[in-house]
Amino acid sequence: MKMTARAELDERGRIHLQAPREDRHAIRTIPGARWDAKRATWHLPCSWAACVQMREVFGLSLDVGPELREWANAEYEQRVRPLAILREQDDAPGQEGLWSFQRVGVGFLNYSGGAILGDDMGLGKTRTMLTSLREQDA
Repeated sequence: MKMTARAELDERGRIHLQAPREDRHAIRTIPGARWDAKRATWHLPCSWAACVQMREVFGLSLDVGPELREWANAEYEQRVRPLAILREQDDAPGQEGLWSFQRVGVGFLNYSGGAILGDDMGLGKTRTMLTSLREQDA
């Protein structure tokens, strides 16, 4: 199968994406994608979201460079997979006054190092976030 796009990690920790011109509209849907006319390449933030979106846009025709592949594998094993497992739990250790799902949310926020808590309205996101901040300061 012919590769239509190539993604590599640069020395500054950004993703360089080279792709055919006709893919520019789809590439613009990737969060943080910026065209560098001087180098005739796209720059993307090195993030799990950008990697997922690139795979969505190009499918199996995306050729991923070795440094980016290594980063993505480590990010999945060390952060994405454990957080996905944590979010599926019914309860977690923590403060007694919280509901069980709030304790899971606190663990999720503390482990992630920076994430969005997307619980439904009325489920106590503010209390969950404040508890997480207090635990991180301790």
